[in-house]
Amino acid sequence: PSHSWQYAALIAGALSLLVDLEAGLVAAPEVRLLEMAVCRDWYRKREPDIIGPPPWSYVPEALCKGDGIQVELAWVRAWKAVAGAVPGYLHETLPTRLVWASAAFQFLGGGNRVLLSLVNTVIVDVAPKEKRINLLREILMTDRFFTREDRTTTFYLIGAAVFLTDILSSLAGAVLLSRDLWLPYKFATPILLLAFPLTLALPETLPQP
Repeated sequence: PSHSWQYAALIAGALSLLVDLEAGLVAAPEVRLLEMAVCRDWYRKREPDIIGPPPWSYVPEALCKGDGIQVELAWVRAWKAVAGAVPGYLHETLPTRLVWASAAFQFLGGGNRVLLSLVNTVIVDVAPKEKRINLLREILMTDRFFTREDRTTTFYLIGAAVFLTDILSSLAGAVLLSRDLWLPYKFATPILLLAFPLTLALPETLPQP
């Protein structure tokens, strides 16, 4: 390949980081948006004057903390979780293959799990032979590629990077949410869109003849 393996590994890691960062930014706002929808429905039936003007139709957050609204929010979130587990609860009635429906919106691309697998594959594919890890068993059970100290350090660094991204993105999402309900999405969407040019910048990693 025309690019060094470090370049390909950097692009692959940045791609994974952007997607993880976007997911962390919208985690808390997603719950707040659902609360807003429940709150708006509640006041539309009782005190419609409280609802702000369109198109946002905001309701002050302080007015959304009543017991009735929070109970409804809990019900909505609970039934949302139950709906995803219906095939498991009705395993005697519904066919096992119905679990396929849970991936209906991930047919194209496969979601974060496929992304992480591809990133790891790219890094392994482009790394020099002396730095490759061919099998997880070889990493955990032998010292063929790394010493025990190297493996421990590597796993700690990878885990620390993941946790740090989650912590910072969740904190940033909370700060943005305190300013405006849609502000986290205004930041998260461009971050996710940046992943597209990174995929184009990723060099071919198949061995060249």
